[in-house]
Amino acid sequence: SSNTWVVFNYLELLFKRGAELCDDIAAGNIKNNNNSEYISRELAVWNQPDAKRADEIREALKSSEPEEILLKIWPNLKRVIARSSGNHNFYAKKLKKYFKNIKLEFSDFVTPFGIIAKQDGDNFKLDYDNGFYEFLPVTHEKTINTLLVSEVKTGNLYELVLTNIDGLYRMRTGIIIKPVKVNADEFCFEECMRPYIGDNKIIINGEEFEQILEACIGDNLYDYLASYNKDAKRLDVYIELADENGVAEDYSAKLESLLNNNLNYAKAREDGLNACKVIIIDKETNLLWCDMLRIKHNAPAGCFQPMHNVEDIKLIPLLKLYN
Repeated sequence: SSNTWVVFNYLELLFKRGAELCDDIAAGNIKNNNNSEYISRELAVWNQPDAKRADEIREALKSSEPEEILLKIWPNLKRVIARSSGNHNFYAKKLKKYFKNIKLEFSDFVTPFGIIAKQDGDNFKLDYDNGFYEFLPVTHEKTINTLLVSEVKTGNLYELVLTNIDGLYRMRTGIIIKPVKVNADEFCFEECMRPYIGDNKIIINGEEFEQILEACIGDNLYDYLASYNKDAKRLDVYIELADENGVAEDYSAKLESLLNNNLNYAKAREDGLNACKVIIIDKETNLLWCDMLRIKHNAPAGCFQPMHNVEDIKLIPLLKLYN
């Protein structure tokens, strides 16, 4: 897969709604289908009744161990190759809990745009022959001016801009990288998360924020999105919980207390940033949102990113906010 988010969501669907899934496979249709007529028609093309396969999966689901279920369904499964760094590390940690002997690897930097890099120790080595690369600086100052390989500096954050090898398209990838070695022969980088920026200042590093949020919520954190609220001058943190227990006000106070131990965040608070606010939203699988967009735009699977890659809650559809 192009990222661990897709794999994690598919396995969650298999483990938690397996009985419903098997009924649909046997019948060759989607029983609880609230999609638009257009999407339903497109999905119906792929639905063929397969009672035998449904029974095989039902039998596999009787096991109590997730990895046993997977190996009964796919006996030759040895490893899952999926992008696990940067924004996807959050899902990689959840995915690994399902595996014992199955390996989660990412030796190839797989993206919806192809394989653009190979693993080189703890970093990745960009494939110069797979496209033309430009780099958009990620700073508190917004810019549309890209840099070439020769112009980037190690240690800084950049968003990768890719023109494919045939020159058919040029696009921002949303992939944030930090170069660690750059010369005419090689470009080595590590994938990073986008920092949170507000009022022309960096509020907090993305990785540091995620660690603090995980410490605050614990295993009950299923997914999240954080964005800067320009009107309220604060970080709004939208969270999905694995179960229904949790009070937003309590989480807000605890998260704010933990964030104030971070030097960048504390400095932003001194400069006028208001206390963060946690908002709990209904847990909803990302898969439907992903498939709706994929079908609408006739795009390859994996082009659309997990919830916390999105910078603005307004870009998340209503089905993410309400059951």
